[in-house]
Amino acid sequence: MTFSEDLRVRVANCYSQGDVTMREVAEIFNVSLGFVRNMVTCYRRFGQATNSHTLDARGLEARFRAWNKSFQRLHAPPPLQRTGHVHRRKM
Repeated sequence: MTFSEDLRVRVANCYSQGDVTMREVAEIFNVSLGFVRNMVTCYRRFGQATNSHTLDARGLEARFRAWNKSFQRLHAPPPLQRTGHVHRRKM
């Protein structure tokens, strides 16, 4: 089922005000708890409560930055381990 952009924004804004829980928002708007979680997560990560098919340029840029950050973290070389051993030159 596809929900309107208006509903997505209202759900995210309702939870963002901090007066109600996600479960209460789901009951108020008659949607699932998972839908509320997804909209709040999208709103926090990308600045808009929408799905990936309707992101505007700002949302796409934010999604790419988040993906790139995750990619960099996953493929970064491991940090050097310090062993405490000091190598000394033999004379």
